[in-house]
Amino acid sequence: MTKPDATIDEINDYIAEILREQAEREAEECVADTLQDNSTVVRALGMLAEARRWFEHKGWETLPNNRRGWLIVQWGAEVAWQGNPGNPERGARAWCCKWQPLLKLKQNKAKLDHIIAEASRTKTLWAPDIGGAILEITVSDLATLGFRFLGAYDDQNYVSRNAIRKAKNAACQRRRRAANSSGRKRGRPALNLSPEEKRTRRLAQEAKRKRLARASAKNASSHIESITEVTDLMRTRPIALELAGLDPAVFGITSIEIRSGQNIISTWSSAPP
Repeated sequence: MTKPDATIDEINDYIAEILREQAEREAEECVADTLQDNSTVVRALGMLAEARRWFEHKGWETLPNNRRGWLIVQWGAEVAWQGNPGNPERGARAWCCKWQPLLKLKQNKAKLDHIIAEASRTKTLWAPDIGGAILEITVSDLATLGFRFLGAYDDQNYVSRNAIRKAKNAACQRRRRAANSSGRKRGRPALNLSPEEKRTRRLAQEAKRKRLARASAKNASSHIESITEVTDLMRTRPIALELAGLDPAVFGITSIEIRSGQNIISTWSSAPP
């Protein structure tokens, strides 16, 4: 428990210690105490190399003697511990003494031992974004220096980094297409036809389109084999009108006029009422 009059830095240190212990307990439950695989070593060494480049970019020959500088020392010791599985303590001590010469002094030996003891308790490698937060690296710094193993503290949802990655991929694809291009225009090559040939070709294409449109609009009957042949359905047969035994007067009809040659009733007249 923290004191009621504790400062903000003491409260932050207390919270960080609780989170560290929780992460270590979870790591002990899931991972056995064995040597790290090659991927962990490669990532740890990559972080240390990019941290050195970041220090050179900032113009630091040694880390500053303030709260931020000591946080970087603790982070670097833990990463160096993961990056040297053969002799992790030696690697962590060498990194700390290189970037913070004050730890070489005898009066700071206890402090160095404490840093190394904290580093030995770390079972997993810190996430890239945590290293970027400790080193205060932004997305623009990542793009400028080309870091791959360190992250950024101002892009938690990876929106900016994904946009940069898509832009780089698009530029790479453009360069690849330009390198494999034959130089000709996209699409089918020109036919180089004369005006008369162009007109003939256009009329033939229009005729083909209209012919296909007419064919698609028709719904031919399934029993008609050929629409060009004359079938029984297409013949017109005359209707014979049998007048024998029919008395039109019964219906009030007095006269009937029949067209000649067609046998079709044209008009009739009825008796007056």
